[in-house]
This record gives sequence, structure tokens and C-alpha cells, in this order.
Amino acid sequence: MRILILAPTIVCFLLTVAMNNVQAQTSGTRLPPALQRIADAIVKSDATSENELKEQLFRSLIGEVVRTNQVDVVRALIKKGANLKFGNVEGDTLLHIAAGEGHIELLSILIDHGIDVDQLNRSKRSALFEAANGNHLASVKQLLKHGADVNGNSKHNSPLNTAAWYGHSEIVKTLLVAKADLKRTDVDGNTASHKAIWQGRYACVKLLLDAGADLNVKNSAGITPMSLAGESSKKTSSAGFRNWGPEQMIGPPANNPTGPQNWCPSTINSKERVTLFFDAAIETSEIEFHINPSSDVILSVVGYGDDGKAIALSKDRKFKRKKNTVFGLAVSDKTKIRSLKLELDCGKTPNWVYVDAIALVDSAGKKHWVDWAETTTTYAQGQIPKLIRQRKMLQMIKKHASK
Repeated sequence: MRILILAPTIVCFLLTVAMNNVQAQTSGTRLPPALQRIADAIVKSDATSENELKEQLFRSLIGEVVRTNQVDVVRALIKKGANLKFGNVEGDTLLHIAAGEGHIELLSILIDHGIDVDQLNRSKRSALFEAANGNHLASVKQLLKHGADVNGNSKHNSPLNTAAWYGHSEIVKTLLVAKADLKRTDVDGNTASHKAIWQGRYACVKLLLDAGADLNVKNSAGITPMSLAGESSKKTSSAGFRNWGPEQMIGPPANNPTGPQNWCPSTINSKERVTLFFDAAIETSEIEFHINPSSDVILSVVGYGDDGKAIALSKDRKFKRKKNTVFGLAVSDKTKIRSLKLELDCGKTPNWVYVDAIALVDSAGKKHWVDWAETTTTYAQGQIPKLIRQRKMLQMIKKHASK
């Protein structure tokens, strides 16, 4: 049984909000965000009777309840018999809204309530697409666990494609493990590889290549991912590493412990995630950190091999000082590492943290330096020059193609 919890005074108030919506926008006055969304929904609605308007108000209100993660209210509504299997004016179910906002608990409640995990909105997008688009990894995993179609139940709106476009590498990895279709395209024939390459998403391109992506498939304009990589690098004009940018960690150390040839976070006490990629999987005996003032700021070090499995490398935190700002972390023999993820707590020192370089040291003592680096923040100004991204990516693609 549907429960309409709208008292006449609330209905009158929201009707007034709706009627004044256009006037408010004209005068430059904006309502509080939740009320503005409700007002906009009423304006877009095709309701022609009081009952239809009440229904629209109910749906809009419950949509805001879900958007703001009001778990207890949703539980109470379901307990009282409310049917929440509806779409708003955009065709979004409450599951779309919860997934797009990253509300994990509400996702489970709404799925248990019986909302179809693969239902599409008017834009032909699924809840999984919205979660991938918003970079909500836990929501993606939750929906996949409940049987959501990994390809988004849509011919042209693939969760993998949107994650690749925006550079959501962890979501790309999760979708690939779930066997997402690498050949799925958008309306212009672009695959996830086209999108990741054009946007310069190095980590995503590497994941797609390792999963067997075809770099010679043509989009509607006859362009392949391989040709796109070369063309996009030609179109960029700026070059050179930024002072304090994460790209400063690429290659061997500059040996200037506090100079601009180091990566430096945006603030003195931030918590950072640093992701480092190497040219190949290396049988590693030691990881060498060129970090100032010390390794104390490193909370964890996790390695990944070609299979993508995580390897905890710093459980015992036995960092050995080799030189003033050079520290070593021993690794079990024959551990193959292709990439590293570091968690840093820069607030552990009263000084700025500087990272010059990091190397994987093999059993013969050869040092393999970082090939690409990404960080949560940086003190550097502006975006990393696209030319650097494209050149490094093109090198990786050509090397992969030559195997």
C-alpha cells in the first residue's frame, strides 16, 4: 500500500515553491539545494491533477531522503508498507540515486526491497553506470555482488567506458575482474581504450592493455586507439616537468632533498596516496625510497604484480636508513612487483615532505626507477602537461604492441 505522508500544508508549501521557481531563477534567488531539486522536478513534471502532483511530490521528497542518506527514514517507509519502486522525472530509481551518491547501506536496503539492479533511466544508464561515473568503488562492488550486469545492461552506456574516461582506475580494475566487455562502445563507436587514451589516463590504459584490449579497433570516424595515442601527443604543445609535481618521481633521483625536483604534497600535514608504475614486473629484493625528512611518514606500502593481486610489503615497517634521505625496505625473494601504492601521513613530521625517487632493486642490485606516478595532491601549479602523459603512454602502448 502506498503511504502519502504529505500533509495539506506541505503540499501547499511545495506548490508555492514550484509556482515561484521560475520567478526565483529570474531574480537570481536560489532555494536550498534539496528544495530547488524538488521545485525543478515539479516544473519538469507532466502532472495534470492534484493526485498526480501529490505522487510527484512524494517521489521527489523520497529522492531527497535517499540523496541525503537518511537510512532510518527509508527503513521506516518500507516497514510502513511504502512502495519505493518508482522513477523520478529523469527516470532515475532510488537505486540510481543511492549508487550515484555512494550510499552503500541504502543500496542493500533498496535492492532487498526489490528494485531491479539493472533498470535503466531515461538516459539508458544503470545504477552501476552511475556508481562508476561517480567513482564510488564500494557501490560498484556492492551492485556487482547483487548481480548487476557488469556492462550496465546497455548497448552504449558501459560502466567500464565512463570509468576509463574519468580515470577511475580502481573501478576499471574491478570491472575488468568481473569480465566487463572491452569491445563495448559509446554511440560514436569509442571503446574504453579510445576514451582512456584520449584523456591521458595512464593507469587505466595499462589495465586495459593487460586485459587484452584491442588497440586497432576503429570507432565511427575510423580512428583506432593506437592512432589516437599518436595523434593526441602531436596536438599538445607544452612540455617539461612541473616543480613539485608527481612527475618529478619519474626516473632516477635528482639528489636535491628539498628542491623543486621533488614531488611535494599540497599542504604540510596532508594524508596522501601515491601510486607508482614501473616499466615491467620486477623480481624485487628491496624497495629504495629517496624521501625527506624520513620514512616515518610512510604508513603502508602495497605492491601489485601482473595479476593485479595486492601484496602487503610493510607490515613490520623495517625501513633501513642507507643514506641521509635514502631508505630501504627489504622484500621477500622473487616477489614480482609492477606497481606500488603508498599511504603517507605527512602530518607525522613538522616539516614538508619531499619525495625525489623510488626504485625496485632486483637480486643483482639493479635499480628500476618509477615509470609513471600519480598522487592525491601536489604543490605543483596547474595540470601535468598532456604531452608528458601522452608520450609516456605511447611508449607503453608501443612496447605492449611489440610483444
